[in-house]
Amino acid sequence: MRPAPFAYSAPETIPEVVEELRDPDRDARILAGGQSLIPMLNLRIARFDRLVDIGRVAGLAGIRCEQDTAVIGATTTHTDIERSAELAERLPIMREAASHIGHHAIRNRGTLGGSISHADPSAEWPTVVTALGASMRVVGSGGERRVDARGFFRDHFTSALEPDELLVDLTVPLPVPGTGWSFMEFARQSGAFALALVAVLVRLDERGAIGHACVAVGGCGSQPMLPDPAPLVGLRPADSARAATHVLGAELSPAGDIHASAADRRRIAEVLIERALARAMFRARRPD
Repeated sequence: MRPAPFAYSAPETIPEVVEELRDPDRDARILAGGQSLIPMLNLRIARFDRLVDIGRVAGLAGIRCEQDTAVIGATTTHTDIERSAELAERLPIMREAASHIGHHAIRNRGTLGGSISHADPSAEWPTVVTALGASMRVVGSGGERRVDARGFFRDHFTSALEPDELLVDLTVPLPVPGTGWSFMEFARQSGAFALALVAVLVRLDERGAIGHACVAVGGCGSQPMLPDPAPLVGLRPADSARAATHVLGAELSPAGDIHASAADRRRIAEVLIERALARAMFRARRPD
């Protein structure tokens, strides 16, 4: 199919983008990598008066690791993240997550900001940036503001972005030394959307038991879920985590569909949490 007619513009500065978006007489949408938007337009699931292509806007791409944070531009591609030597060393969970996204062609065109703005709860980036406690810098007609990832995703395909706002970059706190990490997902076939996915971060105490944990789960609710990690605290690498992960799974609210029942999604998430937790604890003991 072909998309419904639309106007097209390719501004070169952020103020020009905001000006395009703020016009109340037309329904404009930002075009970044287009890996989600273009199929929706072609199938006429979505229609917009104007597409605002931000591919020419300077300063929206790039990765910069500072002392305690990594700043990643919105138009940085998944491939850029996957191949970044800086992130491989200081934020490897992002590199691992990028490798699970679609196929090479999708990763070459798709962007971090585009995926986050799309707010698909089954996509990799919403879950990962929620686990990491990232913050988003957005700019609109009302000026600049920051939005924490844990308040950014509101519902299925719904974010905290206002219609006239542009996501500029993300600031991601770098985990403290000794933090173990793991990202896992389960999909029916390579490149397909995951039925469930998890990002886990842990720190061990002086006894070698979990002293701090963060678990984020995607695909099991209308937004990334953060079940209470309290049942994990005190677990040692040799302990079984099955009972604790079952408690975490009870907090999830997956919906059944043609791909999996709600019970199946919850069980898949519990297994992923248990496996990711074991890997994260191993990495906390013996950093990569």
